[in-house]
Amino acid sequence: MKGDAWEIAISPSDSKQINGRQTFLVHGVCFFRYDDLIAATDHFSHVIGHGSFADVYLGHLEENLLPDSGAAGQEKGQANGQLKGNANGSLDGAAAAAAAAAAAGADAETNSSAAGGGDDADDPTTTTPKGTPVAVKRVREAALRSDFSLATFTNEIKILSSIRHPNLVPLLGFCREAQELMLVYPYAPNGSLFDHLHGGLKEQGELKDWGRRVDVLVGAARGLDYLHGQLEVPIVHSDVKPENILIAASGEGLLTDFGFSEFVREASVHTPAATIVRVKGSVGYVCPEYSSTGVLNSKCDVYSLGIVVLETLTGLPSQIEDEHLGTSTHIRDLVSALLRKHDSDPSAVVDPSVPTNLPKVPAWRLLQLALRCTAPTGRDRPHMGEVLSELLFVQSAVRKS
Repeated sequence: MKGDAWEIAISPSDSKQINGRQTFLVHGVCFFRYDDLIAATDHFSHVIGHGSFADVYLGHLEENLLPDSGAAGQEKGQANGQLKGNANGSLDGAAAAAAAAAAAGADAETNSSAAGGGDDADDPTTTTPKGTPVAVKRVREAALRSDFSLATFTNEIKILSSIRHPNLVPLLGFCREAQELMLVYPYAPNGSLFDHLHGGLKEQGELKDWGRRVDVLVGAARGLDYLHGQLEVPIVHSDVKPENILIAASGEGLLTDFGFSEFVREASVHTPAATIVRVKGSVGYVCPEYSSTGVLNSKCDVYSLGIVVLETLTGLPSQIEDEHLGTSTHIRDLVSALLRKHDSDPSAVVDPSVPTNLPKVPAWRLLQLALRCTAPTGRDRPHMGEVLSELLFVQSAVRKS
């Protein structure tokens, strides 16, 4: 081994024999060897996403290399079970390769498509390699913080390994060897919300139905409500956006890309309430107060989800570009202007590409929820539990219509 891989203190109880050699588990998460991931990704030959600090590759791992000899182990089964493909490695439904980029962190800058996540990406669906499909996020060494410590990193793994929720994508394993940091996640065959609203899966029409769109929002809110209110130490996601909301087999949203961002960002914030904060964020989704206070809290996630609700309702991106004027308009500003122009009629902003009808009451409730979530100050935004309750009401109303 090279680099600081030896910093991990592993006891015999944290290992198991696989094919005649020891495989180590760190807090229940697999510590992969560099050679394991070289083989799994065929020497990193299937690029499925490029991000600001990492590249993402499709891989196939032997079942017995994964924790608990399963795609995610029994304890991680619910969320991973909604993500995994067929046993032979082929993918269910329209397998969007770029969805794996979302599963592995989804900071990919290339647009995704069913054919492979960008013009220069390989198409992983042309063959069916043996093993469980996984997404391998390869963090660039130059992007790591200068004070990166594997001891701190493994402490982060300890925190994340305790998180069990069907609407959160589990971490399967990691590698810190040969000056590399890689994270391994389940492959996501159904794509992300971004893929279906703005990317390569849009024309397939899987989300051209209001019931399905609301289901995705409900799942994302469930995951955030768990992170905010059901852990001993609450976690703020800090990068809620359509790319980080995957579509489960059930149709609900699954949150990914929480944790680890502090290792590739120079800033890190810990609130007085001891909330763990991943200092991150994307243009168009970061709460307004962060730029002035430098503080992220649960109300910032509420703001970000509110922007996602507006995108889901309107079909528009968070930033609407005007190529002729060279300007951009934030989606909340555009929606507010349209409502003023059309006497607050929600039909003026509802996505016209969805053939099914969105009744006026749930449309209005969804719109008002989004506007409350994106209020200029955190004190005027609802808590995530209230957001979830309102989305469940809308979900019920849409199903009855």
